[in-house]
Amino acid sequence: MIRPIAESDTVSPDRCASWSHYWSSGVLHSCAGSFRGNYDGAIASFWHESFDTLELQHRVLDVASGNGALPRLLLGLDGGSDRGCSIDAIDLAALAPGWLTELDDAQNARLRLHSGVMAERLPFADATFDLVISQYGIEYADLAVALSEAARVLRAQGRLRLVMHHADAVPVRKGAVEARLIEDLLGSSGLFVCAGSMLPWIALAATADGRVQLHGNAKANGDRAAFNACQLRIDAAMAGAGDDADVLHEARDQVQQIFALAQTEGLQRANIGLQALRQSYAEHLLRVRELVAHALDSAHMAEVMRQLDGLGFSLVSATPLNYEAHLMGWMVRADRG
Repeated sequence: MIRPIAESDTVSPDRCASWSHYWSSGVLHSCAGSFRGNYDGAIASFWHESFDTLELQHRVLDVASGNGALPRLLLGLDGGSDRGCSIDAIDLAALAPGWLTELDDAQNARLRLHSGVMAERLPFADATFDLVISQYGIEYADLAVALSEAARVLRAQGRLRLVMHHADAVPVRKGAVEARLIEDLLGSSGLFVCAGSMLPWIALAATADGRVQLHGNAKANGDRAAFNACQLRIDAAMAGAGDDADVLHEARDQVQQIFALAQTEGLQRANIGLQALRQSYAEHLLRVRELVAHALDSAHMAEVMRQLDGLGFSLVSATPLNYEAHLMGWMVRADRG
């Protein structure tokens, strides 16, 4: 039977909005900055191996699918092999992958997307699927409940295959650094606040009369000094972050574009642009905080293995996933029956 809705099954609207905005940008997966297309290398090999035994009559459930990186492989795109099975893909966010236009009618009929669905509350009957999969997704849920739900909807001989965030992996380490840097950018003396104070003066400087008004303006000079001090703090943060300072370079470049907008299109348009930019960083901060918080160390993974044993899985294993000599996550395999 389908697990009943519990009063505790609530999700922050900010979380839903953040991920929905992220997927609406058209990215395929959550590591878009590291992979131009779909995942390849050891990550793709894990999935090809997991899909090898699928047949036409089989059903697959992709949990926390995002924009459907795994369904693409299952449907024969990005080097995958179309096994002809049917696929259900669920995600808490609103999903509308642009790549669906690449599918023929028969493939579209075999893929069903379910937006706004929690991994802890799957809308499927018991023993529905032959394979449940998730790539950097199921760990964001209440994992104990989500794994129990995955076991419930699997058939007697079903399989579970997961790629999960490792606490020591490169994306998690970078995410922890990014979170600290973005917190500073969003702070009361950070880049976005200082840039907002500068916008009226930059817009005023676009005309000769405005530049006259700025001459000797104590408030403008004070705001400029605060902005320059902010730039010096960013310089120091860049030096300390080294290769992980990309987010600071990007933020600076984007603010300069907002400044240019203030001179060409006026203060109102620039303020709207800065507000949208600040919101995008606030949403990004939410996502990287979640990434760091939900990554699993060895002790947490051992607990996952014990739970899977208790749920009736056999041949349970979790091994580190390395991509080009970099730790990228955990590979989890569990079979029933």
